[in-house]
Amino acid sequence: MIFVSRIAVFAEYVAIVMAAPWLIYSLFTMVKRLWIYQFDRHGIYGSDLHMLRYFLSTGKKSYIYVDYEIQSTLSWDDIHHIVLSKLEVLLQQSQSPLSVSLDLQKRRLVFKDTPQLDHIVEYHDQFDAFYKIGDDQERDCVIRFFPSQRRIGILFDHTVFDGILLSQQICQPILDCRPFSKGMLQEDQYFPLLSETLQCYTLMKLAISQCRVKSLPRRVDQPQSVVHHNWEFDHVKNIKSTFRCTFSDALLAYYIDHVFKCLDSQYSSLRVGIVVGFKNPRFRNNYSVCRVNINRASDISDYVSQIVDQVKKNQHEVLPLYQVFSIHDLQSRFKSGVIDCLFSPLFFFPKKGLSQHMQQTRFFNVPTGCPLYVFANAFGDRVYCSTTINTTALDEEKFSSGAAIFKFDDAYSRVLDNALELDVNASEVEA
Repeated sequence: MIFVSRIAVFAEYVAIVMAAPWLIYSLFTMVKRLWIYQFDRHGIYGSDLHMLRYFLSTGKKSYIYVDYEIQSTLSWDDIHHIVLSKLEVLLQQSQSPLSVSLDLQKRRLVFKDTPQLDHIVEYHDQFDAFYKIGDDQERDCVIRFFPSQRRIGILFDHTVFDGILLSQQICQPILDCRPFSKGMLQEDQYFPLLSETLQCYTLMKLAISQCRVKSLPRRVDQPQSVVHHNWEFDHVKNIKSTFRCTFSDALLAYYIDHVFKCLDSQYSSLRVGIVVGFKNPRFRNNYSVCRVNINRASDISDYVSQIVDQVKKNQHEVLPLYQVFSIHDLQSRFKSGVIDCLFSPLFFFPKKGLSQHMQQTRFFNVPTGCPLYVFANAFGDRVYCSTTINTTALDEEKFSSGAAIFKFDDAYSRVLDNALELDVNASEVEA
């Protein structure tokens, strides 16, 4: 009996030691969540704070740039008039999305006085100026026109907008795309203690995953570059139909097949994070990821099978990770150690107006903490993938063959090698 009693006491001690980290994390997270949602509703936390830290550490805003080319089926005067009239409507809104900004001293999101139209609009006739990933005035959102190239660009601060929010509040009203479906964005469902328990479990799985796979090396002495692929929509659609998967899964399989063909042979797997959007007015950056570990394969069917299985296996992590990202500033650690490729799919469907005349889009998220960052989108009969390359393991020349590649100076303030200026046209990369 004494022996059994000692075993019971030992088991109790072990249980206490194991439960202590969970209990501490749970209590701390619950208190912090209460503070963020109830007492400091305009403070900057989580993913928003992650973006702000880049500015605080470098003195440069975390800008992202996207540009759209409009078909010649519409005159430039009409394009210009449509965009300006749409911007005027946005500026007249109460709490216009174009007036959202940061109070850096108080570290709060605020609505400033609505800017005048000429304060947010620029006109360019040089590629370097049009594709500059930055703004000397440090504005939160800038609309650029490039009349000779029939292009419209939007430069925005990632602390104030994530890609989904920008699309909803600015791009869709200007371009008249079809609004996102109600089921596209997930909602934050929180249950005290249970949610924290799932968060601990997910973080533990991430730690184990980090130890199992060899990470892609990052660039140190070489600036990152951005490669834009332009593929036939039917290539991906055929994969979707053949293997009865989602379009997003088919596009990822098509893309990953191309990546592995250009990746150093010593790397036999990639840890991909598929970006999943959330709907939550408390934050400006609302997203999580679904982890997908993909091993090198010989054909598309194998990649599709792996992706479908991995999504089904790991989709339960999406909500806990979102809650972790929203409360704690852990994204830098996540992006630098757990994910090799961040894959962000966002699909636009024409409805009316400019969306019916869209020809091409390019997305610049540079610099990035991930070895590979991909913004994938589709409209019309084309699929566009913009890849920020931050790894030495990828053969950049082979990967960008037939695509448009943009190279930058060390400060990412100037385009050095502009694919558009060199008149390089995107071509097909066969799967």
